[in-house]
Amino acid sequence: MVIKLEKYQFIDILREASQLGAEQAIVKSGLLMPYLTQNSAYKMYGRRAVDAWIREGSIVAHKSGERNSRVLLDRLELSMLAKADKFMVYIRQAA
Repeated sequence: MVIKLEKYQFIDILREASQLGAEQAIVKSGLLMPYLTQNSAYKMYGRRAVDAWIREGSIVAHKSGERNSRVLLDRLELSMLAKADKFMVYIRQAA
């Protein structure tokens, strides 16, 4: 299967990949927390997308304690899922 992309789409994919690499380096250096609260994830990526990723098992929600504790999500996994969703739009358009 050959996927034909426009030049701007290819440039966007490269830009997003480099941003993901930079984000990963910042997390590994300890300058950025590796987890986001579920509420922060909702603000960044939208409630519908985050809930769908959790429901389909693409990301695992971790509770930070007992009962009413915060729900934490892996920052890099969220970023990768958001970028993957964006690229799937390109692939569907190219098909």
